[in-house]
Amino acid sequence: MKLLLLIVSELSRHRALITAGTAVSEIWSRPSSAARAQVATNMRRLIIRCAWFFVLLFGIVSHGFSAPLPEAGAASRERAQRLLAEGVVSEAATVLTHYLRDHANDIGARYDLARILFDLEQYAESFNQLLLIPADDPAYGMARKHLLMRLRMSVARDLDWSDADAVLAFARLCSRMGSYERSARAYRRLLATTSTPTPGLQREYAAVLGWSGDAESAAREWDRYLRMAPEDMDAWHQLARTDMALGRLDDAQRHLESVLERQPGNVAVMLDLARVRIWLGDTKSADRILADLLARNHEPVDVGILRSELLLRLGEVEAAYDVLHHVLKHAPGERRATQMLQELETSRRIDIARLRRRISQEPDNESDRIRLIDILLALDRPGAALREMVALAELRPDDAGIAERIAELEARQQRDIVRMMRRMAGIHGSDRRLEMLKDWYSRHPGDLRAIRYLDRPFLPAHSATPTPQP
Repeated sequence: MKLLLLIVSELSRHRALITAGTAVSEIWSRPSSAARAQVATNMRRLIIRCAWFFVLLFGIVSHGFSAPLPEAGAASRERAQRLLAEGVVSEAATVLTHYLRDHANDIGARYDLARILFDLEQYAESFNQLLLIPADDPAYGMARKHLLMRLRMSVARDLDWSDADAVLAFARLCSRMGSYERSARAYRRLLATTSTPTPGLQREYAAVLGWSGDAESAAREWDRYLRMAPEDMDAWHQLARTDMALGRLDDAQRHLESVLERQPGNVAVMLDLARVRIWLGDTKSADRILADLLARNHEPVDVGILRSELLLRLGEVEAAYDVLHHVLKHAPGERRATQMLQELETSRRIDIARLRRRISQEPDNESDRIRLIDILLALDRPGAALREMVALAELRPDDAGIAERIAELEARQQRDIVRMMRRMAGIHGSDRRLEMLKDWYSRHPGDLRAIRYLDRPFLPAHSATPTPQP
C-alpha cells in the first residue's frame, strides 16, 4: 500500500507523463536547436521516470506473490485434515510438506505425512519422515513402530529378489529400522548370489551380524572382511569387541594392542583394552590406562564409569561410590552412573562397606557389628551374618542370647543347604549330582553361592568322598 501511494504521488508531481505525446510534438516542431536539446532532456527524464514507475510496480506485484499464504499455521493444518477427510490425499501431502517447513517440531503432522506417503506407496519418503519422529515419543512412538513394521512388510512383499540393488536397499532399510536379523538374511541372500562381493558389502554384513547378536557369525565375517582390507583399523576394533562378547579375551587383547600400535591415543580402543584387562585380572595395567586417560581429560564420563567397575572388582566399594558421584557432577543424570549408584544403595553394598571399614579400624565396636549383622540378615545372607555373629560372641563371651542366635543361624544354614541339594538333585535326576553337592559342601561349608555353580555342566566331578547328608 505504501508503494502504491508513492507511485500516485510521483505521477501527480509529474503530470507531464499524461500529456507527454502532445508536449513532445509541440516542442519538436520548433526549428531552433535549443528547443531540440530541451526535447532530448525531457525525453531522458521521461524514460527515467517510466523506469522507476515499472520498478515500483514490479515490487508491488512481487511482494504480493511472495507474501505468506493466508492459510499458514493452524489454518494450513486444518486444511490438510479436511483434504484427508475428503480423500484428496496428494494435495494433503503437499500442504503438510509446506506446513512442516515452518513447524518442524509438530510430531503429529509429521506422522500424518508419513502415513499419507505410505498410502501413496512412496516408501522412501515415508521412512525418512518416520526417522524424524523420536522412538520414545509418548504420543506417537508406538504408532511409529507399527507403521515401520507395515512399511517393511510392504517393501518385502513387493521386492524383486532378483534385483541386487533392490535387495541391498531392503537390507539397509531393515538395518536402519533395527530389524537386524531380517537385514542379515537379506545380506546373506545377496552375498550368495554375488560372485565377487565388494569389501564394503562384506563389512556391512559383518556389522549387521554383530548388531543382531550373532557374535560367532560376526567374528567369522569380520575375519573374512579383514582379509580383503587388512588396513581397516576400525574393523580390527570391531573384531576385538566381538571377541569380547564371545569371551575370547586373549584374542581381543591382542587385536586391541595391535590397533593401538597403529593408532596410539585412540580413546575408544584404550577403554576397551582397559576393560579386557580388568576381566583378565590385570588390574594394575588397566588402572594405568585409565589414569592416563584421566590425565589427558579424555572421556571423563566413560573413564570414570570404567574406573568404578575396576574398583568394585577390587572390592573398593566406597572408592567406586565416590567416583560415580564425581561422574554425575560432570554429567548430571548420566544413565549408567545413576544405575550403578542406585544398585550400590539398594543392595546396601555401600552401607556394608562403610560398616566393615569402621569395624576394621575399631574391632571392638559392637554397635557397628550389630548393625552389619542386621543388614546381612535383611538381605538374606545368613552365612555372612553368622561369621559376624561369631566375632561378636568373642566380644561377649558370657552373652547367652548371642550363643542361641548362632545356633539358630547354623540350623538355618543347614536347612538351606539341604533344601538346595534336594532341589538341584530333583531337577537333574542324578545321584551323582547329589554326591557332588555333598562333596562341595564338605570342603566349602556355608558357601551357598559356590554351590550354585555346580549347575554348570562343564564342572569336573570331584574325587573326594562325600559326607553324609545332614
